[in-house]
Order: sequence, then structure tokens, then C-alpha cells
Amino acid sequence: MPEPAQDPKIGTILVDRYELLARLSSGGMGVVYRAERLQLGRIVAIKFLHAAFASSTEAIKRFELEARTMSRLDHPNCVSVIDYGVAGAPFIVMDYVTGTTLKELLEDGPVPPARALSIVRQILAGLAHAHEKAIIHRDIKPANIMLTQATGTGDHVKILDFGLAKLIDVEQSASSVIVGTPSYMSPEQAGARKVDARADIYATAVVLFELLTGEKPFFSDQALDLIRMHLEEPPPSLHDRKPDTVFSEELEAAVRRALAKAPGDRFQTPEEFADALEATPEVQAGRLARASSITADRAATMATPSEASATRPARSWLARAWLGGLVALAVVAGGLYGWDRLGRPGLGSRSTPPKVAPPPAVPTVASARQLITRGDREGALRVLHDLRRKYPKNAEVPFLIGNLYFDKGWHAEAIAAYREAIDDDASYRQNGTLNRNAIETLGNEQMRDKARALFLSKIGAAALPHLRNASRTGRTAEIRRQAAQLVKDLARAPAPK
Repeated sequence: MPEPAQDPKIGTILVDRYELLARLSSGGMGVVYRAERLQLGRIVAIKFLHAAFASSTEAIKRFELEARTMSRLDHPNCVSVIDYGVAGAPFIVMDYVTGTTLKELLEDGPVPPARALSIVRQILAGLAHAHEKAIIHRDIKPANIMLTQATGTGDHVKILDFGLAKLIDVEQSASSVIVGTPSYMSPEQAGARKVDARADIYATAVVLFELLTGEKPFFSDQALDLIRMHLEEPPPSLHDRKPDTVFSEELEAAVRRALAKAPGDRFQTPEEFADALEATPEVQAGRLARASSITADRAATMATPSEASATRPARSWLARAWLGGLVALAVVAGGLYGWDRLGRPGLGSRSTPPKVAPPPAVPTVASARQLITRGDREGALRVLHDLRRKYPKNAEVPFLIGNLYFDKGWHAEAIAAYREAIDDDASYRQNGTLNRNAIETLGNEQMRDKARALFLSKIGAAALPHLRNASRTGRTAEIRRQAAQLVKDLARAPAPK
């Protein structure tokens, strides 16, 4: 194919709406260009079917299926279709995403477990949305996972190229054709058997294995050997591939189950896989480490869901014990002002207000986080309210305000702030801290209706993994009952807008 600078399409106007600016990549069926939506100035990506296939009715049908499939996706971790048409050849217009693919990231070796698990849990969130829309990807691999910082600091996952996806409810007339990438191919794909959404779970487990160890569970220069390994050989443990690293038994077990040969032996949904990863010591340790190491150089921008969930330490038994000890110490001291686990005033009061550092001259989200880390909640709230007036569309600000209000026991104000955060950035629907705090509020009879409305009208299906977990492990029987009821209600409710 010609070099991008020589491509005759560069500089042309497509259907009077898009100017083609540069060629980005080419694959087995199409060529992708960077383009600008005229009048709006929006940069997009446009994929054309190869001219060699344009006369093939079957290829055009497959391309149209890709367009229809992707147009059903509407999730922060999925790239979706904006427009579709035919101009000499069929084309689709997609979100333009920049960043680093996992394939590029892995060139530097394995990734720390906390980061790897954060990335994979976002992949699973995107897949959960796709599977709910009756879409399977069929080609999850590092090259199809982009890490972008467009939504703020830290890793934010975008799943690319649903071009090999099939609608689950479409008759698979070509089921004897092996589709996918051999290194990440599920046994049922390798055996040309009927494929369902559990193939994506297997492929995601291969990606997680590679992120943690720097190696794939199976490798060979020959595609047929790889296919045989996926079909017949038991996967190695993480420790087998990276003996210098200690992996928890919980993490080893989760990866082992997700790599099971029989689909019925794997996790049956992405939510189940995500719940198992959520329970690993690596995730809990990662949260605590990140919460305690927030530094002043963090930009005043919106955090990704994975970072936002790290703003408060996990409510582990150790954290509860430490806080309980602090309250007890306050009582014994006879006058210290304490906070219980939900941030309500403890016994006793101070005769004089505590000394707190004044807000910075130029407030930023990073400075507010510093104040939170130091325990100066009121100073942080002053900074955040100032930022809310100056930057009304920065979703991290109301999110942090909501966390602080929740810690103070102001649940109505917390829920209102969380609504604002989701309105400004829909990806906060997935945020773990937001969901767990809202679930905790379900146990308050006076606040229950507001909490339920938040889940039904704003968070939607993104809350299901958290609600399912709370239905089993919630702090009180009432929280468990309300969470279980919301799981049922969300199955019947329309998706939030």
C-alpha cells in the first residue's frame, strides 16, 4: 500500500462532512484514517473496507455487521461508532483515541500487579457492557486495548476493534471458520466450535497473565502448535512463569479458573471474574498504597474510575480496627474529637478548634487531595467548593465533595454530589468508592429512596458487580436485601441517559 503521504485519499472530503487528514493503520479488511468533522472541528477515526473486498457481497455484509455491532456500544471503556456510510466503499466513523496499546506497554516487560488488575478490571467492565448488548468481541488481545489519559491522569482503558465481533443472536453460518489471534484464542475458538461470551473471558485471562508475568501462558512460532496448546495443555501458574514474584493464592486461583479449557468451568460473566479479582490481596494492597502516596504533582484534572476508587483506603478489617482504636483513644483522652467508620462525630468534643493549614493561594484538585490525606476535611471542602465554581465541568471535584460529605454522615448531600459527578463524566458510574458509599446508604431508611434513585436513574448496570457483591457481603442484612432487590430492578429498568 502507498505511504500515508502518497495516499490519494489524504486531503479529500468524504460525504461533505469529513476531511481525511492522515492514514493511521491498515488491517486484514480495512484502512483507518484520522479525519476532521467539518464545521465541528472534531477529530475522528474513519475505517474503510479494502478496495480489494469492496466488490465482495459477503465482505460488505460483514463490514455492515461490524458497524451495526459497534453502534450498540455506549460505554467509557469501549470505542463506538459515530457514523456510517458508503462512498466507493463502506466506511464507519469512530471515536478517535490516542494513547498506548497494551502491546506497546508490554515491550517494557511485566506490569506491577495493582496496575495490571486495574487495567483488566476496566476491560471486564467494557466487556460486561458489550455482552449485555449481545455482543462478543472474539479478538481480545494487547493490540486491541488502548490506554488513554484523555479522561485524566492514570490508565483509562478503551477496547478497540470490535470488527471480529459477532452478535450472539445472529445465526453463525460460518462456525467452522477459526476467527481470532492464536496466542489469545479460547479452546472453543481453536477447535472451531461454537463461541459465546466466555471466549472473551478466556482471552482476557491470557492478557492478564501476560501483564503480570511478561509472558503468555502458551507460546510457539507455529500457529498450529499454539492452537493445540490451547486445546490440550494445562496452563502454567503465574509463579511458574515469574518465580521471582509472589502471587496470592486468590489471584492464582482466579487466573486458573478463567483459563479453564471448558467454558462451563470458567467464570460465566465478566462481573464474576471482576469480583474474584476485586477480592485479591493485590487489589486491596494496591488501593492502600496508592491512597497513601498521593503527591502534589498530580494535575488538577478528572481522575479515571480506577484512580478515583483509590482516593479512600479500602474498608478492610485493618482499617476498621485502626479507626476503632482512634475513637477509643479519643474517649479515654476525655475530649478529643473522633470519627467513627462512617465519619460521624465521636464521643466528646474539643473546647478549641483544631489548627488546620490554610487553603493554598491557587487551589487545585491535587492540593485538595493533599488536604484530604492530611485529614483536613474542612480545608479540602473549601478548596473543592472554590474549584467547583471555577471549573463546573471537572467531574472529579463533585466526586471528592461527595466522598467528604459521606464521611461526615451528610448522605443526602453526598448523593447529590455524586449525581453531579456522573452528569459531568459518565465513567464515574463504575467508580468503586461511589458505588460502595451509595450501597452503604441503602441501610439508612430515610435515605434509601434517594440511594435507589441514584442507582436506577444515574448509575445503571455499571453498579451490578458492586450490588451483587453487597447482596452477599453487605454490612447489614438490610443492605444485603436492598442490594439484591436493586439487582433485580436494574435488570428491568431502562439504561440511564
